[in-house]
Amino acid sequence: MVDEDGDPVGGATVMISKQVYRDGRKQWARLNGGPANDTGEYRFPNLTPGRYLVEALDQRPPADNRYGDRDRPDRPKMAYAPAYYPNAPSEQEASPVEVGVGAEVRGIDIHILKIVQPPSYHVRGKVTGVPPDPQTEVSVHLNPADGARFGGSAGAFPPDYAFDASVSPGQYTIFAYVFRGGPEAPYATGSVTVTGNVSGVVLTMSPPPEVTGRISLAESGSQVNLQGVRVLLLRVPSFLDVLPQARSDATGKLIFNKPVPPGHYSIDVEARSIPDGCFVQEVKLGGQEVSAGDFEILTSTRLEIVLSNTAGKIAGSVADDDGKPVPDSSVTLIPEDGKSRPVKQSVDDDGNFKFTGLRPGKYQLFAWEEVDEGVWQDPDFRKKYDSRATDIAVGPGETPHAQLRVIAAEEMK
Repeated sequence: MVDEDGDPVGGATVMISKQVYRDGRKQWARLNGGPANDTGEYRFPNLTPGRYLVEALDQRPPADNRYGDRDRPDRPKMAYAPAYYPNAPSEQEASPVEVGVGAEVRGIDIHILKIVQPPSYHVRGKVTGVPPDPQTEVSVHLNPADGARFGGSAGAFPPDYAFDASVSPGQYTIFAYVFRGGPEAPYATGSVTVTGNVSGVVLTMSPPPEVTGRISLAESGSQVNLQGVRVLLLRVPSFLDVLPQARSDATGKLIFNKPVPPGHYSIDVEARSIPDGCFVQEVKLGGQEVSAGDFEILTSTRLEIVLSNTAGKIAGSVADDDGKPVPDSSVTLIPEDGKSRPVKQSVDDDGNFKFTGLRPGKYQLFAWEEVDEGVWQDPDFRKKYDSRATDIAVGPGETPHAQLRVIAAEEMK
């Protein structure tokens, strides 16, 4: 780590994030961080293969701060900006670092520079409709509409529940919830555009949405037991540590274990709870089909999961170049239609595998001796091994077979 004069920045905080796929989305997951040594050097050992972002942050106050002062936070001032390799100001402009199997990557140097920080403004208001408890505390979060990592937050406390948050100019969504109140507690949402100080914002709390639902079958007249299907709603992202889930009764009605707080969700229908021969054909919210990977719940609504009993299967085996089974390998299944999620499965001791509950359609199969969880769902990563893929079509109720050659770990270095 070096500063604008090329001098080492001892003690600068260095952080590393790994590219992962969650619910079909490419994301950067923060792994760990720590200070550089006195000469500005850093090292991250024992990394699994994959793509990484390296970020540096120097929290020293600049000695020649000629802009603004601490008593005027609305004026611009100089500060050392977080920097990503290679000297990029944001994740979007950063260059990922590829780390192969057994590789040691050197020379990932970052210059930390001073920039003129944008002014910060106050967003002031109050929260109404708070439960009548003198101990109740409310948290208010302002989240940038452009998806940037940092926004602003503030507490709202009795008796008047006023809040005062400091943020940079931009558009924000606001979410207020009872601190440690759980998913049953009331909430409030709103939005604000900040071009200067904002006052008079009123957030009115209301009960959480009432979400009902059921499991149904696309084929009328079919005798399929719909009881016991397990459904999980996953927040994207989450302010509250909640995991609403439901199970279907004998009629297909979904019974939720707790209220569903407002927000963005993905849905996960537990594969082993789906009746044999069925797959999730579509997900509807309020009567409209939605993406299972990202939908929004803000008001009371109805969730419907439609199954079809026309699922197919794929069976096969994995061998090396000598035709010998590779029991420690894994197989990844990539759907071409984008409606189903990619899945990964380990082979058995004889090198055999079977995928069940598949939507009829076209798939790609890859067999890996060793592959990192964070990369196999990445289309850019898989392009390198397209010649090793096996294309296969699955018809309704069919079980095609495939003999796969493993991609050895040595080939991936």
